[in-house]
Amino acid sequence: MAKEITTAIGLRPGQLDWMTMRKTRNRCSAVNSGSIPVVTEEGEAVDLFTPGDPDIGPATALLRKKLGSTEGMISVAIPAEHVLLRVVELPTVEAEELPSMVEFQVDKFSPFPADSALTSFEVLEQGETSSRVLIAVVQQKTVAMLGELLMSAKVFPRRLDVETLCWLQLLRDADAIADTGCQVTMIKGDVTCEIVVTQDGMPVILRSLGRVDELLESELCAELDYTLTALEAEHGITAVDRLALWHSGEAPSGWVQAMQSDFGLAAQVQSLDTLPPCVEGLARRDLLTSVARLDLAPAEWHAGEQRLHVRRTLAAVTVLMLCAWLAAVGALFGGIHWQKQQVANTQAELDAMTGPAREARAMRSLLILAEQYTNRTSSALECLREVTVHKPPQAIPFFKLFKYSGKDKKVIIQGEALQANGVLDFENALAGSALFTVADLDGPRRLPNGRQFFKITLDVSQGAP
Repeated sequence: MAKEITTAIGLRPGQLDWMTMRKTRNRCSAVNSGSIPVVTEEGEAVDLFTPGDPDIGPATALLRKKLGSTEGMISVAIPAEHVLLRVVELPTVEAEELPSMVEFQVDKFSPFPADSALTSFEVLEQGETSSRVLIAVVQQKTVAMLGELLMSAKVFPRRLDVETLCWLQLLRDADAIADTGCQVTMIKGDVTCEIVVTQDGMPVILRSLGRVDELLESELCAELDYTLTALEAEHGITAVDRLALWHSGEAPSGWVQAMQSDFGLAAQVQSLDTLPPCVEGLARRDLLTSVARLDLAPAEWHAGEQRLHVRRTLAAVTVLMLCAWLAAVGALFGGIHWQKQQVANTQAELDAMTGPAREARAMRSLLILAEQYTNRTSSALECLREVTVHKPPQAIPFFKLFKYSGKDKKVIIQGEALQANGVLDFENALAGSALFTVADLDGPRRLPNGRQFFKITLDVSQGAP
């Protein structure tokens, strides 16, 4: 379901009215609305279209608070008394050719220098050969103070419209504009008065009569006579089929009688209070009008919005980069903390295993020691038994020395033999033993007593304690 949203701003001396509306499909509904006083610190009403340098600080603060974060587009409508409005008939041409034709028409009726005026147009009706175009011209200085207020409050409208067109939108929505014939509609608001002439429902003349409090009945009739004369001269319309007077407050009975007396026209009098506020008409023009609408907004308004958009984009990018940096730093410190935790856990496991490991090593040493002392296959006694078994008793009657070294795993034998052959036989016998390996034979050597001295060093094949 498509949705659009817009905020409309209307202005009058001392007050700024606003309304936010949302469009859902073809239905518009008000989201929020309110008014902001535009006064000096002394409480004096400020007219933002009157040259001067009043203090608008309080209004700026309120406007920023109310509309500084408004979503959707923002439009502003200014009173028609500050705008030149002209409906012209132009040939139907390509869209890119129309601005130059409008500029040529502006040079005909606008008294303002081109470099000091803002111009816009809106195609009201387009035929095969001709088009009805509404042209609007306003002086740049007229909207200068309004722009200052809006820019200071960080409010950047995308469109600057005219109040008369907003009222016309509301009148059409209320079926108060006849689809056929010529109708003259007078709109008497709180501050200004406008005349709208329509032919078959489309505007042909839009004029502002100025401030209501300055408009006399005679002046009203003169303005109405001038309008009817222009209607006949410029558009060839000689008869008015309907006259309507919309007013705020009490009905202007003097105006009604004057028009009845001078023109013989009985006006249909209705109150503007039966219609929605003018800012709703502006919002409806934004949401319901599909054609390109009138836009008198200065270029700096759009530039300000673009600068704000760029700043917001940069701020968003900065926040994203900061978040990414913080995430990276967090990941780094998190990794370091995780590694420290892993080291601490490993150290705790190592500490937990140190005691049992020490006990296991001690137990292993005890087992080895026990095995060494209980295993007699290579003990000193076993070595002595093996040597005794292999000693020839007749050739070697006795030993002089039997030395067992458990550390070096060696056995040293010294003795005396009756004959040298007995020593050699003894060595051969020991070499054939499974327990010994003959490492060295010293002798035999003949002693003075006629016996043969010998010394045999044996390596024990298996370890002993």
